[in-house]
Amino acid sequence: MLHKFDSNSEAVFNKVSQRQDSTFKLLYFPIHGVAYASRLILATTGAKFESASPTNWVEQKATTPFGVLPVLYETVTTKEGDSEVQEVFEIPESEAIERYLARKFQLLGQTPWEEMKINAFVSSTKSLTFLAFSRIPTVKDTVQKQEMVQDMVNKSVPAWVQSHERYLVANGTNGHYIGDKLTLADIRALIVIELVLALTEDRVISQEKTPAIWKLWEGVRAIPSFVAWRNTDSYKQFDAGYQTFVKGLLPLKEQ
Repeated sequence: MLHKFDSNSEAVFNKVSQRQDSTFKLLYFPIHGVAYASRLILATTGAKFESASPTNWVEQKATTPFGVLPVLYETVTTKEGDSEVQEVFEIPESEAIERYLARKFQLLGQTPWEEMKINAFVSSTKSLTFLAFSRIPTVKDTVQKQEMVQDMVNKSVPAWVQSHERYLVANGTNGHYIGDKLTLADIRALIVIELVLALTEDRVISQEKTPAIWKLWEGVRAIPSFVAWRNTDSYKQFDAGYQTFVKGLLPLKEQ
């Protein structure tokens, strides 16, 4: 049974929302984009999921809750007497999906204090990704765009690296922001680290210069289920598009 976003399914949703044996289909375009964090959550936690893309977005657009992607479809098997029932829940909007999955897979800490700190780290990190993935790409003027990229690389990136290295060191340089467990802050940081490495190679982040950030980078990338996802054709397709995007940010002499 499909429970659309606007259906009256609160009771059954609340009953099964904490289960971790669901299967997921994340509908989005064949790029990392705003679905990347949610895909990373699913991949690093070992969830069973597939990435799907619209076959005809012009027609499918009107069938989504807000006319945008991503949309997550979560399937949970429940029992009614001796019968099994497939409950499918439609969850729209990248922020809602990301937070829902983070809570489901216990990536928001164990206490309100930990959740507050995780949210702060995530907010700091998303300020940089918003600049790189949303603001700069909309600039039409080539000169202005390159000036913004250089300003990001020379000012915004070092500021992020300095502060986040400090907090990671304070937590013991163990590859995590909070305690010794994977959180949404770690996953969001991975996205920034990938971006910085792609733009600056080892000039800003490296094992020698930023050992705590590097420890996080290596630790998340070593998670077996994430390694397996990176070897899939879908991930390689997403990453190829990402590399093209980054190349478009680089000055011509560096391409």
